[in-house]
Amino acid sequence: MERAPVNFRAFLLIATAVVGAVFCAYMYAVNAVAGIILGVLLIAALAIATVVVAFLFVKKRVKLRVAAACGLAFVLGLSAFAFGAAQARKWRDGLDMGGYRYVSGRVCAVDTSTGGYRLYLEKLRLDGARADGVMCVKLNADDENYGEFVACGDTVSFPSYVIAGKLVDGYSVDGTAYRTDTRYYAAVRADELKIDFGEPNATERFLSALKTLYIDNMGDRYGNIAFSMVSGDKHTLATDVKEYYSAAGLGHIMAVSGLHIGFMAMLLDFLLKKLGKRIRFSIILCVLVAYAALADFSPSVVRAVIMTVVAMSSLFVGGRRDILSSLLCALSLILAVKPFYLFEVGFLLSFGAIFGIAVFGNSIARFFVRHGAHRKVAQSVGAAASVSIGITPAEIYFFNALPVLTVLVNIAVIPYVAVVFIAIVCMTVVAAMGLGGALAACKYMLIPLDMIAQGMAAAPLVSVTVFSTAAVFLSYPIMFCASEFFMMPKGKLAVIAYSAAACVALCAVGAPRVDNTLTVVPNAETTSIVCIDGKAYVVGYMGDEYAVRGALKKLRRKRVDGMYLLDADDGAAERIIELSRTFDIGTVYCMSAENGVRLIENGIDFRLYDGSGAFSVEYDGGAVLGYSYNDVLFAADNANERAFSAYGHVRVRSVENAPKGVIYYCNYGANGHIGVYTTASGIYTVEL
Repeated sequence: MERAPVNFRAFLLIATAVVGAVFCAYMYAVNAVAGIILGVLLIAALAIATVVVAFLFVKKRVKLRVAAACGLAFVLGLSAFAFGAAQARKWRDGLDMGGYRYVSGRVCAVDTSTGGYRLYLEKLRLDGARADGVMCVKLNADDENYGEFVACGDTVSFPSYVIAGKLVDGYSVDGTAYRTDTRYYAAVRADELKIDFGEPNATERFLSALKTLYIDNMGDRYGNIAFSMVSGDKHTLATDVKEYYSAAGLGHIMAVSGLHIGFMAMLLDFLLKKLGKRIRFSIILCVLVAYAALADFSPSVVRAVIMTVVAMSSLFVGGRRDILSSLLCALSLILAVKPFYLFEVGFLLSFGAIFGIAVFGNSIARFFVRHGAHRKVAQSVGAAASVSIGITPAEIYFFNALPVLTVLVNIAVIPYVAVVFIAIVCMTVVAAMGLGGALAACKYMLIPLDMIAQGMAAAPLVSVTVFSTAAVFLSYPIMFCASEFFMMPKGKLAVIAYSAAACVALCAVGAPRVDNTLTVVPNAETTSIVCIDGKAYVVGYMGDEYAVRGALKKLRRKRVDGMYLLDADDGAAERIIELSRTFDIGTVYCMSAENGVRLIENGIDFRLYDGSGAFSVEYDGGAVLGYSYNDVLFAADNANERAFSAYGHVRVRSVENAPKGVIYYCNYGANGHIGVYTTASGIYTVEL
C-alpha cells in the first residue's frame, strides 16, 4: 500500500526559518549591529521552540515529524545565518584590497561572448598577498587579439587599478557576483600583461575537448550553442544569440537546469531499465552529481539534483512523489550553505519555475482534460503555463519583461528541445569514439530551433516592458493562496480572482527612476546615458547595442529622448536602428551627416548638431573636444588630455597623463590615478 507523503507544512516551517535567517544575514551585510541583533533573536526563538517541542515529544504530545521539523529549522537556520554573516564579512574585508596593485592569478575562464576578452582569475595574489575570490580582467579593446594567447591554466600577472566589488551595494545584492565569487575587477593593456603558460585541470581539459568536438563538427555558431546547452557555459556564446534566445523565452535551454537534469535522468532511466532499482538509482545519482560538477554546481542544477534524489528515494520508502516538499527541502539545504543565492536570478528563476508547476500544473492540466484535451497534451500545456506563471515575478524584477508569448513558445518547443538535447548527448558519445560526423545531424536539428528563437524574438509583443520593485516577489505567497494546497472547497473562483488582482497590483508597483545622473555603459566605446529632468540621453559613441539596452532597462527607461553622438558610422547607425525596435528614440544629433539619410529612412529623426538641447560642443584649438553638460565633459577619442583640467568630471575612453583635480570615468584604468573609475566592474551610475 502506498504511504502518504510527509506533510509539506513541516518543510514549509523549515524553509521559513531558513529564509528568515537569510534576511538576518542580509541585514548584517547592510548594518552589522542590526543584523547581529535580529540574527540572535531569530536563532534564540528557534532554539527555544526546539527545546519546547522536544519536551512535548518526550511527553508524547506532539508527533515525531513536528519535533524533527523544529530541530532542522534550528540547525539549518543557524547554518544559514552563520554562513551568510561570515561570507558578508569576507566580502567587506576584501574592500581593503582595492587600489593600484600588482596582480597575479591563474586563468580559470576566458569570456569572449561580447566580442572582446575577459579573463577570470583564481588563486589571486595582490601585491603578493593572498586574496579570496575571483577577479574579472578586461583586456583593452586595442589589444583583444592578445587574448588568443591566454587559456585556462595559464598564470598571468600585471599592474592595474583594482576595483573591489561589493556583495551588498546600498540595499542591492549582486547575486551574479556571489554565485561566481567574482570579487575584484581590473582592466589591463597587452604590454603590461605577463603570461606564464600552464596546464588546465581535468575538468577544464574535458570541457575544452567537448567544445572543440562540437565546433569541429557543427561549426562555430551551432557548436557553441550545443556546448552551452550541454554544459551551461556561455563564455563563448555570442551576445546576440543569448539576447534573442532570452527574448524568445528560450534562454533557459542555454543554462544547465532542472530541464537538463530531467532529460538526463529520463535518458539514463530508459537505458538502465533492466537493472534493479537500487543499482539504477546509484548509477543515475553518480552521473547527475558528475554532471552537476561539470556545470560548476550552479544553484539550478543543485536544486534539480536534490529534487531528483528525493523523488527517486520515494521509490524505496513506498511514498508518492511530493514536488512541493522536495522543492522546499532543496531550498532549505541550498540556502543553509549559500544564503545569498536567495538574491540570485538563476536561483529564483529555477525555484519559481518548479513552484509554478507544484501549485498550478495539475489544476491547469485537469482544466484542459475536462474540456476535451488529450491527457499528455494537457500535461504539457499545464507544465508550460505554470512555469511561465512561476517565473514571472523574477522576469519582471531582473529583466523588466513580462513574457506574453513565452508560454506558447515553450509548449511548442520544449518537447523538440528534449529530443535535440538527448540526440546531442548520445551523438557526443558516438563522436568521441571517432565518428564525428554523427554530430552533423544534430547541427541540422539545431537550425530550426535557432530560427524559431530568432523569429519569436522579432515578433511584436513577445514581451512587455514592466518595471517593478522587490515587492513583486510577494506574489509567491499569494499564488500559493490561489492553489489547491490552500483553498477551501467553496469560493475558489473568488480567491483566484482576488489573488490574480493582488499579483497584478504588486507588479504595477514601480520603483522611482533615478534622475540627474550619469551612467557609464561598459563596452569598448565611451557610451554614456545621462538622465536629466525626467529625460534620458545617450551621449558619446553608440557602442554595444546590448550594453546600452541593458543600461536603459536598469535605469527603468522605455525611451531615449535624444542622442548626442561623436560619430555615426555604419556600425553605429545599425545599432541605433536595432535599438529603435525596442525603445522609442527621439532626435539623434551628430556633427557629421554620415548615415543620416539611412536613419531618416528608418523613421529616426536625425539632425546635424545645431547647438540646441542640453549639451554643447566643446572645442580645443579648432578640434572637437567633445560634448559637455555643466562641468562634465564627454570627450572624443584622442582628445587633448591637457584640456581636461578645465572640467570637474571627464567621461573618456582612457587617460594616460591625467591632470590632477579631475574625476575620470574610463573604460580602462590609468596608472592607478586615485580619481579614475573604470567600467571593469560593469555598469555604474553617479550623480551629476
